[in-house]
Amino acid sequence: MSSSEKTTMRSDTNNGNSNNVLSAMNERYRVAFDVALLLVLLSIGFALEFAEPYEKFLNPSLLYRLRYPMKPNAVPTALLPFLSIAFPLLCIFLCSKMDKSGRRGRGTAASLGLLLSVALSFVFVNSVKQACGNYRPDFAARCWGSADAEPVWKEYGKPECGNLENESLLNDVRQGRRSFPSGHTSMSFSGLFYLSLYLMYYLKCFISHSCRNTTERTEAFVWKVLISLAPLSVAVGVAITRIRDMWHHPEDVIVGSLLGAGTSVFAFSLQGFSVFADMNTMLNPSKYQRLNAEGVNDASLEDDNDEDERANMAVRPSSMLNLNEI
Repeated sequence: MSSSEKTTMRSDTNNGNSNNVLSAMNERYRVAFDVALLLVLLSIGFALEFAEPYEKFLNPSLLYRLRYPMKPNAVPTALLPFLSIAFPLLCIFLCSKMDKSGRRGRGTAASLGLLLSVALSFVFVNSVKQACGNYRPDFAARCWGSADAEPVWKEYGKPECGNLENESLLNDVRQGRRSFPSGHTSMSFSGLFYLSLYLMYYLKCFISHSCRNTTERTEAFVWKVLISLAPLSVAVGVAITRIRDMWHHPEDVIVGSLLGAGTSVFAFSLQGFSVFADMNTMLNPSKYQRLNAEGVNDASLEDDNDEDERANMAVRPSSMLNLNEI
């Protein structure tokens, strides 16, 4: 090999390495930008959490639905970030570390999808709470001191809750107007149902039979189903406590669970995951997915000597928002 050919090869190698470094940096910037947007969404949700809700007309004939005693939460609000965010993130991290099938790089995408699911649910539910101003089942106890107290009215349809200079009492009445939909339920489903979907994907619970030489499932799979459904069962348990604690009407919990499940499915699909993924698709990803997985450009993949490396690349889509597409 001539010296000019060696020089050309070294130049191509250096250019390829530079492109790889630049692509990796761009990927980090995209992820950082996504995380910043998610933090903005969460900030909006927290601001709505403490805003004054709409004062809805209260028909005196419906007071029987609001005369339940006021009880403490079986699932404290402070526990929700752990159940919905910290625990699912920990599970995704552990699965990513244990994965030896070449999909380890998808842990970042799965984590971003989880945060997106929780943030969307948090903002949407708090927005609806503020706009509707529905009364909780224990509103009479919050407003008039006890469940069987004689109601006091400012005017017809507007309850008089007394002198609310005490911040604690003011917050109780404010929270009493934020019944629909259930925030505990929606947040639990947005995080834990997402984790169930991810575990179904990770454990390959629904790999199609076209990937096998048989039409029957022969391996043990019930344990996979039980592990995958465990987070969902916790979310259902949280939903049940909201009715048993008399903090929500059944319709509040039903709508909250649907909203949380909806954001989970949306974010899970948006990141390119599917519980029904075909094994051939997972083992033979498209060229576009492989490029995004490691930030390799087209020119660096044209070398025939890199076939083995391309076949073993991890599959991970880019972050939720590609700045190059803006």
